[in-house]
This record gives sequence, C-alpha cells and structure tokens, in this order.
Amino acid sequence: MMDKANTILLRVNSSAEDAFNGFSKHLSDRGFSFESRDTSRNELSTNMTESRYFDFQFGMDVSVVDTDSATVIKVKGKAQNFDFGEIEPEYWGMDQSVNMQAWTQLRQIVESYPHEELFYQRN
Repeated sequence: MMDKANTILLRVNSSAEDAFNGFSKHLSDRGFSFESRDTSRNELSTNMTESRYFDFQFGMDVSVVDTDSATVIKVKGKAQNFDFGEIEPEYWGMDQSVNMQAWTQLRQIVESYPHEELFYQRN
C-alpha cells in the first residue's frame, strides 16, 4: 500500500448501476445511512457513524465509474473527532493515530465488498 493513501479503488465485475446499488446496500447493511445518494451520477455520501473502538466518527464519499475496460468503485473517507475536528483517513502515522484508525475501519468495510482488484491512491 502506498504511503499516505487516502482513496480505495475496487475494480468489480458488474455494470456501474449494479455496482452502485450493490455497494449502497453493502454500506446500509453495515449501519451507514446516506447524507446524499445520486443514482443518475452513481455518487453517494454517507452520514457519519461512530467508530466501534475509538472516539471518532467516520463516513465516506463514493463514486462508481464505468470505463472502457472496467467498473470502478472509488471510496474516499472522512472522519471527525471532538478534540481534533475534521480528520482525513489515510495510511499514515502511528497505528493508534486517529487518521490510521479511521483508515483501517474504512478499509475493512470497503474491502469486504466482492471485487476483482484493489488499488490505493492519494487524491
């Protein structure tokens, strides 16, 4: 995984519409509600949910794109903590940092969705 990665890309074997609906259900089944959900653009933003282990809330912004060769689900996290305010979930810092803990929980949820390939990037 690249240092300071903050975005997860999943290549899936389905149409963009099916991937968007499937990933939306995946998030809903894991307790997320939606702040916004635009089916015409295949974009959504979740409301923040409480971390199970640490004192922060996290959510995600998702878009699904259909390229010539693949359908890709792009996920970028968001988090906030009472002491630190808004935090960017990313692969950086100590394992116990809020950034890394938010990244780890985000990864667990996103990577549990069925996919063909997984990539990370810095956006």
